Amino acid sequence: MTLDQAQDFLEETEALAAILADLPEDGWRRATQFKGWTINDVIAHLRFWTRGADLALTDPDAFADLAAAVSRGLAEGNLRAVETGILADLQGRAL
Repeated sequence: MTLDQAQDFLEETEALAAILADLPEDGWRRATQFKGWTINDVIAHLRFWTRGADLALTDPDAFADLAAAVSRGLAEGNLRAVETGILADLQGRAL
């Protein structure tokens, strides 16, 4: 990742955080136009894969474990369940 890409990612993350800052708790359960996922689902998905990218760079063993879990989820046809299971109780602002 180049410094420009890292700066772009930081700016995008900060912009998204600003949009979500005043979202009421029940707003996190609001369905979006993306597959009917809730706002919480979308943000959880982004967090899950950002964490995966970080592990790929910093902790190859943890990334291998994550990749294995993702492969199992894909085989079972339910990747969202893998994301939800790994993120455990993180919901709403805690994400």
